[in-house]
Amino acid sequence: MTGVYARLKKMDDALSVRDELLKTFAEARSRPVAAKRLADAKSNARYGLVRSLDNTERIAATLARYVRYRRSFGTLNNVFRVYQSLTPEDLLATARRYFTDNRLVLTTLSEAPMPAAVETLPALASLAPKTVAAATVMPVVLQKTTLPQVNFKLLFTVGSAHDPAGKEGLAALSAAMVAQAGSRELRIDDVNKALYPMAGSFGEQVDKEMTTFTGSIHRDKWKPFLEVVIPQLLTPGLREDDFQRLKDSQLNSLKEDLRSNNEEELAKERLQTNLFAGSAYAHPVLGTVAGISGITLSDVRAFVASAYSRAN
Repeated sequence: MTGVYARLKKMDDALSVRDELLKTFAEARSRPVAAKRLADAKSNARYGLVRSLDNTERIAATLARYVRYRRSFGTLNNVFRVYQSLTPEDLLATARRYFTDNRLVLTTLSEAPMPAAVETLPALASLAPKTVAAATVMPVVLQKTTLPQVNFKLLFTVGSAHDPAGKEGLAALSAAMVAQAGSRELRIDDVNKALYPMAGSFGEQVDKEMTTFTGSIHRDKWKPFLEVVIPQLLTPGLREDDFQRLKDSQLNSLKEDLRSNNEEELAKERLQTNLFAGSAYAHPVLGTVAGISGITLSDVRAFVASAYSRAN
């Protein structure tokens, strides 16, 4: 368990203090910590431990925390070797796995009445930093081929495991709203008409921890192709009629295609649900009937804005 605690002097500050604490966790999920800051924390942990070992009682108490695991004094050294090996990306991956809405518990203790809004927690995604430093570097993997076809993939480290509780299926629906609902300038019918002569395609695939958008086009047509499909990601249309169409389609895929017509895949999903019961990995990527039904267009807009960023 990881806990953060705050004691307030004025009840009026309760909401602002709570949100500032949550913003810190949201930022930890959004971008890697600075390398120097991590190095400083490692140094502080090492020298802080040595400084504390100044009497036999403290030495015994410190060792007792670690010896109990493997009955070896070496466990303490191993812990600090692991600390030393950690990278900013390791911390980011851990934060995204554990700093989630469904793992968050807020406890308040007060003699006086608390503000009513304290009972309603904002989603961590809504508190994530809105801008990313221009220096953000995206890893690029290039695989050359003699074929004239150009394929590209944009991978974002968000998936169905990031669905908020009660909104299972949000990651899948949000990705569909990007790839299958047009851009601000072009509706999906116009996009399909533009791509038809050049036989270009742009689609999405959502997994538990990642979402991939894939484009495919002949190299002679890459420029007009990108002019059509990239706005779908940068300025998606997110229209109400497309939302209802894709939401109905996702519900149909879950209830009819998976439940009624694909016993093998249904059994696999049931197995995963049993294995990962109680975690963010328990539900299918498609979501649940109740979860999909509870998703609103505002939920999709918020998810798209926070999930499909350079930091991810």
